Amino acid sequence: MIDSKDFEKLWSLNKSGDKNRAKEILTATMEQGCETADGDKLTIEIVIVKYGQYLRWWDHTYGKIDTKYLGKNHKLDLANWVITAQWNIEYSFTTNVSRDQYLFGNMDRQEMIQKTKEFIENAKKRRKT
Repeated sequence: MIDSKDFEKLWSLNKSGDKNRAKEILTATMEQGCETADGDKLTIEIVIVKYGQYLRWWDHTYGKIDTKYLGKNHKLDLANWVITAQWNIEYSFTTNVSRDQYLFGNMDRQEMIQKTKEFIENAKKRRKT
C-alpha cells in the first residue's frame, strides 16, 4: 500500500488525469514487484524522482509549443506514465552537438578555460592602450 502523504507529493507534480485510477494502477504495479532498468524494486520514492524528471524534460522540450500543435495526450498523466513503464526511460536534456562543435571546436574543457583566460587578458591589455 502506498502512503497517502507520499502519493499526494507525487500527485502534486502533475494533477491531470484521474487521481483514484492513478493510485490504483501505481499500487498494483508496485505490488507486482516491478523493477527498474537498474534492477531496483519500484518504490514510491523512485516514481517521484522519475516522474519529476519526465515532467521537467517534457516542459523543457515541449513547454513553449502551443498545445494546439501537440496531441491531446502528448503529456502523460501519472496513470498512463505508469502503464507504459516510463520509469525505465532516462529523460535528459540534450545539447546541440553541432552548435557546440562550431563554437568551441574539438578542444577539451581545460583547453577552453585556458584560451578563455588568455582572451580576457588580451582584451584587458587592448583596452589599456
